[in-house]
Amino acid sequence: MGTDKQEEEDDGRVIADMSGIETPSLFAPFSGRKKRREGEVPKVKNDRPWEDSSLNQKERFWYAMGALKAALLIGLAYLAGLAAVILLLLLLWKVL
Repeated sequence: MGTDKQEEEDDGRVIADMSGIETPSLFAPFSGRKKRREGEVPKVKNDRPWEDSSLNQKERFWYAMGALKAALLIGLAYLAGLAAVILLLLLLWKVL
């Protein structure tokens, strides 16, 4: 399995910047959460890209209806499967 340990060199890359993390206080755990830190990134101006889409109201409506239809189809497939299992168990119960 290997007793030869190779020295790992630090290449200087930052995987996760932990400089803005403060140690939590035991007596006031929620006091520092709303403070704005110096290194905090401001909110992105365009945080809702779906509002700036090139689709008009009618196209968005039909896309939503298509998604709803797909979800209902999947739900009905699960219900049909559940009904088949219940029917099978009831028939098996009558026989035994």
